[in-house]
Amino acid sequence: MGPDLIPVKLTLPEICAAALLNAAEELAAATDLPKFVTALDGNYRLWQTLVNVAPLNGWDFPTFQDASYVFTTSCRQGAGVSDGDIDALVEINHRGAHEFAPRADRFGVLNRARLACAEGAAHRVGQWLLSQIERRSHVALTMAHRR
Repeated sequence: MGPDLIPVKLTLPEICAAALLNAAEELAAATDLPKFVTALDGNYRLWQTLVNVAPLNGWDFPTFQDASYVFTTSCRQGAGVSDGDIDALVEINHRGAHEFAPRADRFGVLNRARLACAEGAAHRVGQWLLSQIERRSHVALTMAHRR
């Protein structure tokens, strides 16, 4: 980070909202099978992480029903996944982003996350967001165990 940059600060829920929005954008923008499978895989990994960290943080989202749909649809790896399925995944991600950042400009949060990713010299926003969720959740769990 250069001396002229102001560090971008995001809360863990904002990072989760940004990760869901980023994954939704990647799903919607996939124009060929390799990009589509990569987007499905990235969304699947994000949801695995969210399901694992939600109880640690006392979150009500993701719901069991949403997670089940995401996992079942993503496991098909493009085989038999319809446009309606993709629309549903995108909608679930948007709903999740609203759960994590209900009063925020969610696309503003995503833009701030992209700036923070660039400040950290990361190249893949989705991977960077996922690592931030995992790291911050691990730190929160470690601190909770110390009390």
